[in-house]
Amino acid sequence: MAPATSSYRFPIILFAFVVGVGLWICNPFNTSLNYPSAAMSDGQKHQNALAQVAISLKQTATSPPAISVTVTNNYDTVMTLLNWNSPLDPAAVALGVFSFTPEGASAPLDIPTIAFRRVMPPPPETLITLQPGESTTKEFTFEDPAVPVSELGKKAKLQCSGDWASAWPGYTAAELTPETLDKLQYGDQAKSGPFSSEAIELVIG
Repeated sequence: MAPATSSYRFPIILFAFVVGVGLWICNPFNTSLNYPSAAMSDGQKHQNALAQVAISLKQTATSPPAISVTVTNNYDTVMTLLNWNSPLDPAAVALGVFSFTPEGASAPLDIPTIAFRRVMPPPPETLITLQPGESTTKEFTFEDPAVPVSELGKKAKLQCSGDWASAWPGYTAAELTPETLDKLQYGDQAKSGPFSSEAIELVIG
């Protein structure tokens, strides 16, 4: 009987080995073969990229009051920003990106703003690429009727704030073709989030 028992032992051991290997391959915790998890991690690695985009304001004239806005990419990789409704938007003043609080006032002036209907994909001139450490600057002049300068008094607190409509860390504008943008806008590679600058004192001459 002993030889008969031994003859069945090898197939049983072989079967157990095959089952064990199969379970190891299918194990969701097997990180060496967990491709979806790795892809998700790669897509989420730029979650805090927009927090590293700095905005600074500097007055350049008093009559009429004018400023320069500098946007700097302090992130460790290239980034492309969509300028819609941001301090890089040529229509930023009319869109309400800037707030004006006259000296002694407790709240900003209530200034009428406009809204645009934007169509995707955005045109190439709205995509601003910044390499790590690179800056871009835009100039704005505050005049009636967009800004009621006469209501600002001699001094006012000026600040810009809002939300980045979209940003693509790791991509240049040249890489963001209409086809690529169409794909990325539905994934986690496109980022959005708030922006704000430090307030400055705006002197009105």
